[in-house]
Amino acid sequence: SEKTLSLTTIANVYNFAYIGSSQTFKVPITGKYKLEVWGAQGGGTYGGKGGYSIGTISLTSGTALYIYVGGQGTSGMNAAGGFNGGGQVYNRNRVGYSGGGGSDIRINSTSLYARVIVAGGGGGQGCTGNFAGGYGGGTSGNNGTGHVGATRYGRGGSQTSGGATGTCQNSETLYASGFGSGGYSYNSTYGNGGGGGWYGGGAASADASGGGGSGYVYTSSTASQYPSGCLLNSSYYLTNASTTGNNRSGNGYATITLVE
Repeated sequence: SEKTLSLTTIANVYNFAYIGSSQTFKVPITGKYKLEVWGAQGGGTYGGKGGYSIGTISLTSGTALYIYVGGQGTSGMNAAGGFNGGGQVYNRNRVGYSGGGGSDIRINSTSLYARVIVAGGGGGQGCTGNFAGGYGGGTSGNNGTGHVGATRYGRGGSQTSGGATGTCQNSETLYASGFGSGGYSYNSTYGNGGGGGWYGGGAASADASGGGGSGYVYTSSTASQYPSGCLLNSSYYLTNASTTGNNRSGNGYATITLVE
């Protein structure tokens, strides 16, 4: 008797664009996969561009990955932060620019503590003067910019802490960045948001720009940088380090490639 063979074609590359929510990927076959993520740009024409991170990981068939692609920052007196950690803006009487969201991939959980690879989002541009937002990491986010000699711009996030906020002016309230989230402006006159990421970038005061969020890759040498509550198993270590990237405009992006 004849036998019919059922063949399943497995794609080599899986692309994930911004949709404003989590996307789920079930590993189709056991193998080695290259993970790439690009953070989103901060709000405004001069918003800081998103960073880039890359890593290679061995995964078992059926493992669930959750992909969070960052959204570009927005503008307005009440400007929502870019999806996935971008710092928001609530200004009293001046248009501000929010931070771009980071992009990341999480394993077996949607918790921030399940992130194995992160690319930082860029900081929102300055309200006036076209001050460029700090771009996202990579290993560290860049500082924002502002008037020469001023300290009002947000600082970039690092591997172990969020970027500092700028020096407040005009009785402004700037909230600190943190694990996964950029700093944000509330009841301010000229505030602008920081980018999301591994740790977020700092918010800015008095028309300076926000700092970029940092990126991250989970390796045996970086695992200790997790705050308490890490959910990951050591078998999920990636092999490549993140890199600084000033190369993503608009929304973020993510790609999963079956290597072997």
